[in-house]
Amino acid sequence: MQTKSLLSMALLAGLASSAAIASHSRHSQMDLLDDIRAETSILEEMIETSAPRRIERRLKKQLRRVDGAINELESEMESSNRRRRRHTRPHRDDGFSGMIVVEDLADVPDSLSSHDDFGLMTSEQDLNRMISALKAEAFSDGRLSALQTMIPNRTFTVAQVKRLVDTFTFGDDKVSAASMLFPQVEDKENWFEVYSVLDFDSDREALRRKTGI
Repeated sequence: MQTKSLLSMALLAGLASSAAIASHSRHSQMDLLDDIRAETSILEEMIETSAPRRIERRLKKQLRRVDGAINELESEMESSNRRRRRHTRPHRDDGFSGMIVVEDLADVPDSLSSHDDFGLMTSEQDLNRMISALKAEAFSDGRLSALQTMIPNRTFTVAQVKRLVDTFTFGDDKVSAASMLFPQVEDKENWFEVYSVLDFDSDREALRRKTGI
């Protein structure tokens, strides 16, 4: 009877460890792991003094499995904590705390255009929503203003830029939209493809002057 109780306790220790740890904070999780280790040590001592040889080997094998599970849980907790620290890492403070006012929507400062990290890549779903919002604007000025509010913290491919630029009717608006998007493009080696959406050589030349490409 005592041997069966010891085996049940060993099994319950392994089952309880994962269930209980999931519902605790990191600090209390570590304390709980220490408590479980202490309990398994007590069980091992009881096995050595009370259990028959054949049962002792079986129980110790089970306890080793429990100890292995505890080690895996502790390793996973440390990995999860490292991932959480990376996601919550504060942004680098470069001393800028104001607002940039751009008189011409296409005149993006060089300090921004050279920045490589503008955020998440724009998905197809996001792109379709942006195009719908732009088309809902009746006038080109409103459409350019709307585009300017959409692009912060996003990156675009050249193919996406072409679709956005194509929502504009007039050549100068297309040039303004394309040059506004240029700093956010992640595959600038394909930028030459954007010129295909411009109808006139004068517009292409104007875009080259603004982007340098």
